[in-house]
Amino acid sequence: MLYKDTITIKWTNRIKGYFESLGYKFTKQYDEFEVLVSDLSPTSVQRIKLKCDNEYCGKVYDIAYRDYCNRVDPNIEDLCGDCKRRSGQPPSAEFLEKMHEEFKKKGYTLIDNSTYKDNNSPLKFICDKHTHYGEQITTWRQFNKSDTVNCKKCTQEKMSIAHKEVFTMKNNEEYLKKLFSERDLTYVHVKPYTDYSQPLSFICNKHEEQGVQSIIMKNFNRRDFPCKHCLSEYMSQSMLGSKSSSWKGGVYSINRYIRSSGFIDVWRKESFKKHNYKCAITKRNGYLELHHPYSLSKIIKDCLLKLDVKLKDTIGEYSEDELSRIQSYIKNKHDEIAGIPLIPEVHSLFHKIYGTDNTPEQFDDFQHRFNNGEFEGHFLFKEIYKEVN
Repeated sequence: MLYKDTITIKWTNRIKGYFESLGYKFTKQYDEFEVLVSDLSPTSVQRIKLKCDNEYCGKVYDIAYRDYCNRVDPNIEDLCGDCKRRSGQPPSAEFLEKMHEEFKKKGYTLIDNSTYKDNNSPLKFICDKHTHYGEQITTWRQFNKSDTVNCKKCTQEKMSIAHKEVFTMKNNEEYLKKLFSERDLTYVHVKPYTDYSQPLSFICNKHEEQGVQSIIMKNFNRRDFPCKHCLSEYMSQSMLGSKSSSWKGGVYSINRYIRSSGFIDVWRKESFKKHNYKCAITKRNGYLELHHPYSLSKIIKDCLLKLDVKLKDTIGEYSEDELSRIQSYIKNKHDEIAGIPLIPEVHSLFHKIYGTDNTPEQFDDFQHRFNNGEFEGHFLFKEIYKEVN
């Protein structure tokens, strides 16, 4: 059970908007404030305190809130690490009966669980598909791993399918050419195919000017668009007008609408990749924010001026044709520029100095000032300057 209903956390740019939307009042960056545990985001890594439900224990321990939310059964008892492994109490009849049901769901028949003491106790079962294979053994801990196939024969069959595919493609250039041509792609032979995780080179017949791309076979099989440029075009079209999940009757501004467009996500990923997922100034990795060299609001204003379209209060006031032209213009503009990954502290300071209507020249000036140590005395950057220097 929860040991406390509340938790103390600090204000950061990353969580500011989320908690303000829940009614919490922002004070200042890195100020501590108290929130209800139930108000945390389901993906939060904040560690909450739980009290072990074992009446013989009662130990207080902590766990990441997202792990608490992602439990297989939300109604299961909260047990500390010691009690999960060895509660010291015999399992209930209901729990033992549940075991039989869970094994049956996976296509197994549990033979005997009378010797169960903890999650590492051996459990005997028979696979309904491979009864001739006889008794097999697993543990409750191993059984509950979502990606585990407990039956050895099922595992062998699953592996043999992948091995067969790899064997078929090994050194078989004609087979690979046929496979790629079916997706309107041209396979480019670089070296003999040897394993499932090997990158395969190709050229998209629709985007030959983009040159050679690569993809591993696993992603090739599961993606509708192996070519990233085809994906970008599809996402852009699927987000137009009333097809957009952000349409909602035309209540979102054009700025918000553009930010939710599919090509923005592609652009963000490419920008992070270009900088090797590190801050462009401090070279730190971890949580990063993406800075527009030209502010998006400036790009939108230039776009409307260029297309001779008036700025309107809501998305619903634009025609489908206008939205299509606006989105096409802004996508092309983003193809010309790359975003700049920054750690939140650096990003926040930049906008504090230069505002929000920005240009690349402002960023160059900011980077020059940072590298010259102008902000070394700033309380946020003392440790950062030590690492940089």
